[in-house]
Order: sequence, then C-alpha cells, then structure tokens
Amino acid sequence: MAWFIKESPLVKKYKKYRKVGQALNNQVLETFGDGRIGEATRLLGIRKGKTIILEDENQMQPLMDFTLYDCRQDGKNAVEQYQAEIGGKTKIERELLAGMLHSYTSLFRVESIRKAESALVLSDLLTEQEPVKIIDLGFSETAVPGLLIFLRLIPLDDFNMSAGFSFIFSGDREEHLLRQHKILLRKVKSEETAVKRFVAFFKLNQRIGLGMGYN
Repeated sequence: MAWFIKESPLVKKYKKYRKVGQALNNQVLETFGDGRIGEATRLLGIRKGKTIILEDENQMQPLMDFTLYDCRQDGKNAVEQYQAEIGGKTKIERELLAGMLHSYTSLFRVESIRKAESALVLSDLLTEQEPVKIIDLGFSETAVPGLLIFLRLIPLDDFNMSAGFSFIFSGDREEHLLRQHKILLRKVKSEETAVKRFVAFFKLNQRIGLGMGYN
C-alpha cells in the first residue's frame, strides 16, 4: 500500500517562490552582473588574466551568488540596482526582492530537522541571533544535527529560505572553521565584511568542505 504525504500550503508556496526566485536571479544577473563578474572572480582568486578558472562547474553557482549580492558598483550591489531601476513586476517578485535586500551569509549549525515541514532549525555561529527555521527540501531529507552549513539566508514574510547554494562542513570542524575564517578575513582585500566572509568560506570549502548543496 502506497503512502503519500500531503504537502503543506507553506511548502507549496515555497516551491512557487523558489521557481520565481530562480528566474529573478537570472534577470538580475543578465541585467547588472556583467560589470561585476571581473571583481567577483578577482576577489575569489579564480581569475588568471582574462580567464576564469573554476575547479569544477559546481563553483559557478556560488560565483553567481557572490556577483549578485556582494560586488558593488557606485555603492550598490546588483540586487539593489535592479530594485532601484526596474523593480519587481509581480507581488512575488517584489517580496523576493525585499527579502534579497535583507539577505545575509553566515555559518550555521543544524540543530534539528523537521521533515514534516521540510524545514531545518539552524543556529548562527557567527552572530548572537536566535536560532532560525528555514524551508529546504533537500537538506530536510539529507542533513543531520550538527552538520555545518554556510549559506545565504533570505527572510520572507511567511518563511525563510536559502539563496540556493551552500558550502557543507563536518560538525567536528566547527572550532577549526571559526578559527581559520578569522585568519582568512584579514587577508581579503576589501572593506566589506560580507565580502570578506564569503571569500573566507569559499576558500575553506576548497580546503575542507564536504561539497556544495543546491536548492
């Protein structure tokens, strides 16, 4: 006898927002990403002359995320420029843009998994914020308590979600990661904390990461 778990209205809404968000990311990148990609690859150390050097195709998604959110021109990142000059065409796009403008990256520890809700409860290891719940279809099935995940969190009205990619680390690496990321922060040639943080964990993922997650 087959068993089926009915999706909650929130998970259905998440799936809809995820689909619209992926298309919106592409629009923002196509419109305002070209002028920022050079700076992004330079900061991440994956550029030699005019050539972008990736270890594998999996690095493309974090590169696009970094270009989208953390590389600025005239004081604005691509999302801020898109919001100011074009804006969302629909209610969902407008809500997503608002969430994207308030997004942030951090290293999180998985505290618990709520499979019935397709959700995780995460503790932010780099700030003193309260634990946060995010909807993530993949990690709610595969993650285990204690796993460490570096991701960009997008807060929305009814739920939180990741921007789509993540760096994954073993839980027993927590002290090492917290120590090493502080060392790497000092080596990044930028005044922006968000830039330094992303570059540090990009390099740590290259060294000791378990891989990348996508949603």
